[in-house]
Amino acid sequence: MVRRAGEANGLEICGILAGRGDHADRVFPIRNAHADPRRRYQMDPLDQLRAYREIEDADLAVVAYYHSHPDFAKGELSATDLAQATEGDYALYALVYRGILRAFVVAGGAGREVPVEVTERA
Repeated sequence: MVRRAGEANGLEICGILAGRGDHADRVFPIRNAHADPRRRYQMDPLDQLRAYREIEDADLAVVAYYHSHPDFAKGELSATDLAQATEGDYALYALVYRGILRAFVVAGGAGREVPVEVTERA
């Protein structure tokens, strides 16, 4: 995921992390379908559906959603990110910025950074 963000030539990447509990075992890259992928991301609905099916077939659960920010942006969740965080009252989002992975819990419209450990760069 971090490597993919670095190879994206300034385009935002996005995807889903799946696993059990709070441990992500698999990375599901999703095509960024946004009209302006240098500034925003939008998960391709068909890729997202395919990922959800694979996650369910593997008896896994969504652990987090991820995307990258371009170098001119900040390494934190933006107002747009928070406004689009619609996965219920509580969700975990991972953000890749300048080769660094950060994780945020989003609850009640606000983001709070939480510790994250990368054991293998996927």
